[in-house]
Amino acid sequence: MQIEQAVEFFGNQTKLAQALGIAVNAVSNWKVRGNEIPMPVQWQIELATEGMLRAGDCAHLLGEKEMETLRHKHMMRLLD
Repeated sequence: MQIEQAVEFFGNQTKLAQALGIAVNAVSNWKVRGNEIPMPVQWQIELATEGMLRAGDCAHLLGEKEMETLRHKHMMRLLD
Protein backbone atom coordinates (compact mmCIF):
# COMPACT_ATOMS: atom_id res chain seq x y z
CA MET A 1 0.00 0.00 0.00
CA GLN A 2 1.34 3.40 -0.94
CA ILE A 3 0.86 6.54 1.15
CA GLU A 4 -1.04 8.26 -1.66
CA GLN A 5 -3.77 5.61 -1.51
CA ALA A 6 -4.29 6.04 2.22
CA VAL A 7 -4.10 9.85 2.09
CA GLU A 8 -6.62 9.93 -0.74
CA PHE A 9 -8.99 7.65 1.19
CA PHE A 10 -8.86 9.70 4.40
CA GLY A 11 -8.65 13.10 2.72
CA ASN A 12 -5.22 14.33 3.81
CA GLN A 13 -2.19 13.39 5.90
CA THR A 14 -3.63 14.92 9.07
CA LYS A 15 -6.85 12.92 8.83
CA LEU A 16 -4.89 9.73 8.10
CA ALA A 17 -2.75 10.32 11.19
CA GLN A 18 -5.83 11.03 13.31
CA ALA A 19 -7.55 7.85 12.11
CA LEU A 20 -4.50 5.83 13.16
CA GLY A 21 -3.88 7.71 16.39
CA ILE A 22 -0.37 8.72 15.35
CA ALA A 23 1.52 11.98 14.85
CA VAL A 24 1.30 13.68 11.46
CA ASN A 25 5.09 13.72 11.23
CA ALA A 26 5.04 9.89 11.20
CA VAL A 27 3.10 10.04 7.92
CA SER A 28 5.55 12.63 6.58
CA ASN A 29 8.45 10.36 7.53
CA TRP A 30 6.99 7.52 5.44
CA LYS A 31 7.01 9.83 2.42
CA VAL A 32 10.64 10.70 3.04
CA ARG A 33 11.50 6.99 3.27
CA GLY A 34 10.01 6.14 -0.10
CA ASN A 35 6.20 6.19 0.26
CA GLU A 36 6.10 2.77 1.90
CA ILE A 37 3.77 2.40 4.86
CA PRO A 38 5.12 -0.09 7.45
CA MET A 39 3.25 -3.39 7.28
CA PRO A 40 1.79 -3.23 10.81
CA VAL A 41 0.37 0.19 9.98
CA GLN A 42 -1.00 -1.14 6.69
CA TRP A 43 -2.95 -3.70 8.70
CA GLN A 44 -4.29 -0.93 10.93
CA ILE A 45 -5.39 0.95 7.81
CA GLU A 46 -7.02 -2.18 6.43
CA LEU A 47 -8.97 -2.54 9.66
CA ALA A 48 -9.85 1.17 9.81
CA THR A 49 -11.13 1.11 6.23
CA GLU A 50 -12.98 -2.17 6.75
CA GLY A 51 -10.90 -3.76 4.01
CA MET A 52 -11.39 -1.06 1.39
CA LEU A 53 -7.62 -0.56 1.45
CA ARG A 54 -5.70 -3.80 1.82
CA ALA A 55 -2.31 -4.47 3.35
CA GLY A 56 -0.14 -6.17 0.85
CA ASP A 57 3.49 -5.15 0.53
CA CYS A 58 4.60 -8.68 1.31
CA ALA A 59 1.81 -10.41 -0.58
CA HIS A 60 4.28 -11.23 -3.35
CA LEU A 61 6.42 -13.09 -0.80
CA LEU A 62 3.57 -15.03 0.80
CA GLY A 63 0.61 -16.91 -0.54
CA GLU A 64 -2.89 -15.58 -0.04
CA LYS A 65 -3.58 -18.08 2.75
CA GLU A 66 -0.51 -16.90 4.69
CA MET A 67 -1.50 -13.24 4.16
CA GLU A 68 -5.00 -13.93 5.48
CA THR A 69 -3.53 -15.68 8.52
CA LEU A 70 -1.27 -12.69 9.22
CA ARG A 71 -4.16 -10.26 8.77
CA HIS A 72 -6.33 -12.26 11.13
CA LYS A 73 -3.64 -12.46 13.82
CA HIS A 74 -2.92 -8.75 13.58
CA MET A 75 -6.58 -7.78 13.72
CA MET A 76 -7.14 -9.99 16.74
CA ARG A 77 -4.25 -8.21 18.51
CA LEU A 78 -5.76 -4.82 17.66
CA LEU A 79 -9.15 -5.85 19.00
CA ASP A 80 -7.79 -7.20 22.31
